[in-house]
Amino acid sequence: AMFEAMVTGLPCAVSDRIPDVAGMPVTTFDPESVDEIAASLRIALASPNLGVKAREYAIARHDLRRTMAEEIEVVRAVAETNR
Repeated sequence: AMFEAMVTGLPCAVSDRIPDVAGMPVTTFDPESVDEIAASLRIALASPNLGVKAREYAIARHDLRRTMAEEIEVVRAVAETNR
């Protein structure tokens, strides 16, 4: 969901425990700190340019069609195991 949000140009606030967020144009927070979550959201909402940079980053580095195909396969696999 993060990359989909980035592709649409939304500024993102992301847990610092998600792998590979270093260097991404997102704000990060410790998911156990309410103060950090709130601060990260304030920064994201007050920084429209962050969304522009996020979109450029996502488009330049990720193949959205491949990502969506992979996500569809995950959903199918989960559906198969729950039959």
